[in-house]
Amino acid sequence: KTRERLYVRMGIGLLLALPPLWMLVLVLRRALRVFRQSEQETVERERLQILADASNLIAHEVRNALNGLGVGLDLLLQGDRGGQNSREGRIVRQLRDEMQRLSEFTGELMLFSKGIVPHPVRLDLADTVPKLTELSLDLASEVGCQIDVRVERAPVWTRVDPSLLRVVLGNLIGNALDVLASKSSGEPSSVRVELDADEAGAKVRVSDDGPGVPEAFRAHLFEPFQTTKPSGTGLGLALSRRIARAHGGDLVLEPSTQGASFLLTLPSEAP
Repeated sequence: KTRERLYVRMGIGLLLALPPLWMLVLVLRRALRVFRQSEQETVERERLQILADASNLIAHEVRNALNGLGVGLDLLLQGDRGGQNSREGRIVRQLRDEMQRLSEFTGELMLFSKGIVPHPVRLDLADTVPKLTELSLDLASEVGCQIDVRVERAPVWTRVDPSLLRVVLGNLIGNALDVLASKSSGEPSSVRVELDADEAGAKVRVSDDGPGVPEAFRAHLFEPFQTTKPSGTGLGLALSRRIARAHGGDLVLEPSTQGASFLLTLPSEAP
């Protein structure tokens, strides 16, 4: 009987101990999963930081080399007796254009790798947007496109870093012009830049009448180094969205029946 009572007590004790032990096992397993996930995220962040530092260093060195080459090409062009219309002059100009494109890419890469730190000032977008759009008129003329700017007559105030806003608009308009330049229809094309505002904030819409963004690519549209253009770098839209969100706004692809339409939103500021 004593042995039976001992077995009963041991059984009861075991039954009472099993639920807490099972709960402890579950908690420990969950803690282990969280720890492994945190460890993986930490390693990934460290790898991304190393990649960012390396990208910044490479971009810096490339930019310095391009500046030196640009000075040399300018001197070569000045010494060309045939002038800019000669064969040598045209080759030098083409090289200069390619170097400028590469320099802009390295600038975007440096900005992307270092992180977005805006220095916002109070701006009237109704005055600023048309001025920034004018910077793309020469490129639009080269590809045979027009840029149609439509802004509110009333001031649209916001706080934004002008140089970063220039990067965003330059990327959006440049992408639209690249797409329109590859159209084979021969019909006149245009890029529309519209500005308005409501209670939610200021809105800058850049749209075109091109073929639009492929459905399969839309899920990766704002990821870095993702592009459908043969000569694209895949940084422009990713960088532009980061800039928008660093200002408290956003950049999205809107639904459209024709072409692509990108909407940049920025917080409004009282007059």
